[in-house]
Amino acid sequence: MNKLKKSPRRQKMPDVFLLLPAAPCRIRRQPGMLLFLLCVMLSPFLSGFSPAAAQEDSGAAPVLIAEPINPDFLKWLETAESVTHGGYVPALFDYHNDPGQSQKAVLPARFDLRDSGAVSPVKNQGTCGSCWAFAACSALEGCMKKQWGFFPDLSENHLIHTHGFLWPPCGGGNNEMALAYLARWGGPYLETDDPYTPGTGSHLREGARVQALLLQASMFSASYGQISLLKQYLYEHGALATSMMWADAFYNSAENGYYAAGSAGEGHGITLIGWDDTKWIAGAPASGAWICKNSWGAGWGDNGSFYLSFYDGGSVKSCMGIDKLAQPENYGTLYSYDPFGVVLKIGYAANAPAFGANVFTAEKDEKISALATLAIADNTVYTAAVYEGAIRADGTTGALLAETSGIFERAGYHTITLPHPVSVSAGQPFTVVVSWKNSTISTVMPIEAPVPGYIPAEAERGQSYLSADGLFFSEAQDIGKPGLENINICIKALADPDPAEPVEMPHPADTNKNGTLTEAEVHPYVAQWQSQHVSMTFALRALYLLQHGGDYYYDPETPLPQGWLPK
Repeated sequence: MNKLKKSPRRQKMPDVFLLLPAAPCRIRRQPGMLLFLLCVMLSPFLSGFSPAAAQEDSGAAPVLIAEPINPDFLKWLETAESVTHGGYVPALFDYHNDPGQSQKAVLPARFDLRDSGAVSPVKNQGTCGSCWAFAACSALEGCMKKQWGFFPDLSENHLIHTHGFLWPPCGGGNNEMALAYLARWGGPYLETDDPYTPGTGSHLREGARVQALLLQASMFSASYGQISLLKQYLYEHGALATSMMWADAFYNSAENGYYAAGSAGEGHGITLIGWDDTKWIAGAPASGAWICKNSWGAGWGDNGSFYLSFYDGGSVKSCMGIDKLAQPENYGTLYSYDPFGVVLKIGYAANAPAFGANVFTAEKDEKISALATLAIADNTVYTAAVYEGAIRADGTTGALLAETSGIFERAGYHTITLPHPVSVSAGQPFTVVVSWKNSTISTVMPIEAPVPGYIPAEAERGQSYLSADGLFFSEAQDIGKPGLENINICIKALADPDPAEPVEMPHPADTNKNGTLTEAEVHPYVAQWQSQHVSMTFALRALYLLQHGGDYYYDPETPLPQGWLPK
């Protein structure tokens, strides 16, 4: 499989994204053999490994270590348990979150995002194990409403059929799968572009456009002991895609409440949209519950929502919030070797930096304006830089072209704006170096790797490099452990868009005057017409151009607004 290096707007998806199996609700496997292969391949990550022979004296070389795979995921992969109404796959690892981040504001006893119109309408997943996709799209829709002022109806169908993992469309998924899909610019698309038809494949409309590019997402591996941390995020940013373990026996339909004692893993994806500290759920040890949006239709529960006790043993173990998006026209080429996102976490020691480098080859003459990576833990200190050329034979980098540094306050996906764009030439290599350092954990570097039966990742020599000091880099493929030949580091580079031909007379809704109207531009403009701030005929023309693809030109021979014509 060829790694994705460009925006999917212009690149054919590799075969693995097209040859997914049909969509059964249950998956047939040979669990014992699958788990055996997985353990053999990932054994280095259960005990740690070294890129060089470790020495016992004071001058010993730094030992590269890794955090073990989540045992709940291994159990899931082994047993492939079928969960009623479910479809959530446990994550491969936990993020490290700082509960102290919650101490920023006095929070109300009750908060509901629906009160401010910040929650998109409830949908129905049907019998397909696609709850995770509905939860992810719900969080994404909420972010788009907050950032751009309108709710899009996003396509869950495209996500479940093109995520690329070795998992059938209705076989379940998780936040990490959704994050990988968004981070490689695989979507999102509108529901009208790819309507929900689970099990029949993706039928993306010709000419469909990606609606937004992910810039930042917060990831939480929480428990009920971190209630205030999640409350703070809901209050400041909006909805969270999360997980729980569902069993009908623990749902009280009279009060639309759910509580199950003990810990039961994960199995169902939902969306947190608020909380009520005074809500008592039968059987729970104390009052307090999350307000949750489900994906079983508006006729279920409380208009499609329900209350989940803070003290439920299988709830909110994995959460994702979408923080920041960009218009697709804001960036050009995406350089990346990790279409499946972070799989493993490696590093050297707590409060010691780990350096990763990816060498990319410029697709054309363009300017690199931003980088992207993941933070495994809150309050991770980073540096990010672009160097001329590839990593040299002696492990050193070329000339420094741009550098910046800062702190990732939250774990998750982050886009880093360079202090100035870096020009690269077609066919020439350039190197992106990122360092991560955290005072509490050692495994700070995000790594993509294959997982038998789950992730078909591949890598090539000359792509990713590791370093303990940032001065001398070694090939990631030379770690020296069987099964680790396909490791890549989760580092991306984002180029500026190609210069657009200026429009002689741009439509007033075209805020960047690039000759393309987007929903994020047209909807606020139409809202101004509804409040009588703009011409009705101009607003209707903007809608007409948007319906015909968004690209337009100006005909000076035709009176406005008809003079703006679709391309």
